[in-house]
Amino acid sequence: MKTLKNLKLILNGLLKFTKKKSSILLFFLLFPFQSFALDKQEHKFIRQIDYCLTVLYNRIDEERHISKDIIIAMATIESDYGRSRFAVQGYNFFGIRTFDLTKPHIKPKAISNPKFGVRKFNNFCGSVAYTIWTLNEHPAHEEFARTKNVNDLYNWATDPDYRNKIRSRIKIHLEKSHN
Repeated sequence: MKTLKNLKLILNGLLKFTKKKSSILLFFLLFPFQSFALDKQEHKFIRQIDYCLTVLYNRIDEERHISKDIIIAMATIESDYGRSRFAVQGYNFFGIRTFDLTKPHIKPKAISNPKFGVRKFNNFCGSVAYTIWTLNEHPAHEEFARTKNVNDLYNWATDPDYRNKIRSRIKIHLEKSHN
């Protein structure tokens, strides 16, 4: 009789435990949270950008190198890890515009009759190389070209919080790459 009573207590305890765990599971299903790790596509995109930078940095002077973390963060923010329409249709991972509409470009859908297009590149590494060149050569980025510091990247995007987003994305990549 005592064994049966103990078994009943154990089963009741398991039942209560299961009910508590079920409510925790239900909570997470009802209130989803951000993934703790980058998905396969995001990892692949980061590796591809890193590869482009490695190849490019083997061909240019070291003082022209920009931190891979900064460039990767920019590419992931601007193109949603290569999933944006401009990334898919034109290998443009940085939102690079052109006002010379004789060059290959993609028209933005949100603007009727735009006077510019988003530049289209021939291959995956094209926009990466163009971005490195632009950040080093364009007069609007002279201070960044000298310091290579995110704080001096104020002329790249119209978003006033862009530099903070770059810093935040670098931190996320560092944290999530270890999960």
